Amino acid sequence: VEGERDAVRAELAALAKEKDSMGDEIKREKEALQGGMEGVRKEIEEANGELTDLQDTVERRRKELELYESQLEEFARREARLVSREAELLEREKGVKSKEEDLKHREEWLMQKEGQQRA
Repeated sequence: VEGERDAVRAELAALAKEKDSMGDEIKREKEALQGGMEGVRKEIEEANGELTDLQDTVERRRKELELYESQLEEFARREARLVSREAELLEREKGVKSKEEDLKHREEWLMQKEGQQRA
């Protein structure tokens, strides 16, 4: 009986030692996992920061593009008004030239009449 008790005590001591060893191993693995998780959390935070920066950049570029598009539309409207105004001025110029030619023909006609009356 004494021999059995000693064997059981030895086995219990071995199990206690194994338990302590496993507890230490579990503790080390838990710490390693926590460290790894902290690293992953930091990487996620950094990635989120980069994502926010990229989103801000995209939003800024989108606003710039909207501004450029707005400016291009305004330039197109101005160009259309200038083209229209130019066409109007050309038409008026043609009208002025036509009136000048009419006046020139009238002057020639009046000179001919004067010449005929003197003769």
